Amino acid sequence: MKLSLSEISTVGASFQDDVRAYAAAGFDGIGVWEMKLPDDDAANVELIRDGGLGVANCIPTVPSLLQLRLPGMEGPPDPASRIASLCESMRRLAAYQPESVLCLTGPVGDLEPAEARRVVVQGLREIAAAARAAGVRLGLEPAHPSQHETVSFVNTIADGLALLEEAGLD
Repeated sequence: MKLSLSEISTVGASFQDDVRAYAAAGFDGIGVWEMKLPDDDAANVELIRDGGLGVANCIPTVPSLLQLRLPGMEGPPDPASRIASLCESMRRLAAYQPESVLCLTGPVGDLEPAEARRVVVQGLREIAAAARAAGVRLGLEPAHPSQHETVSFVNTIADGLALLEEAGLD
């Protein structure tokens, strides 16, 4: 894949409109956001393939282990529910054959930093096991340091690698 576009770039458009527009614009791939997907995964995959697109990555409906502090994207507050949702997304999104399924840590929020890290390390182990079982690659996405309090406590590639090493993941 040489050039792909993430559906968050066209958040107001439907999944079907995104696929058609990206293919018409000459993109090779699409970054699929699960929250935009209709229920019929087989039809969705067919639409992508018919459009000549590959799937660069997928973003789960609940994209982080800890609750985001972004209006409209908070999702459930309980980390266990979030981790279960991420595991289910690994299974569903495997049908799209993405190069990876991405997640974020989420911000520390009201937890102590060490507790937030412990929850995320354990959660990453569970999600990685679900990803392996589904045949997809799990990706951990760092966020810009300005988003430390809202999106992720992992703000550099080095932070991400250290967290993955702590979780025993490569």
